[in-house]
Parts: sequence; structure tokens; C-alpha cells
Amino acid sequence: MSYAISLAEERKEGRREGQREERLAILRRLVFMSGMPTDEALSMIGVPADEWAQYRQELKGIR
Repeated sequence: MSYAISLAEERKEGRREGQREERLAILRRLVFMSGMPTDEALSMIGVPADEWAQYRQELKGIR
């Protein structure tokens, strides 16, 4: 039983990581290619407000 729980948790984490990577890719295109303000882009793609600082920090690393 614990193996099934562990596998389910790993899959869940993998989906979260994939979603995060996709959001960052979309955010990067909106901000750098379209010139959209970061906060507007974050809101538009549905990133929860409590995660905005993390995404802003990652964008700074890309520039």
C-alpha cells in the first residue's frame, strides 16, 4: 500500500513541476516578446498571487 501512495505522490509532484515549467514558459513569452507587464501576465495565466514572487525571481534569472 505504501508503494502505491509513494507512486501517486511522485506523479502528483511531477504534474505540479510540469505545470510550473509551462507557466514559466508562457510568462516568459508574454513578458519578453509581447512586452506585457509581469503582474498582468501572471494574473492572465492564472498564477495564484502567493506564487508571484517566485515567478518574478525566476524571470530575473532569465534576463
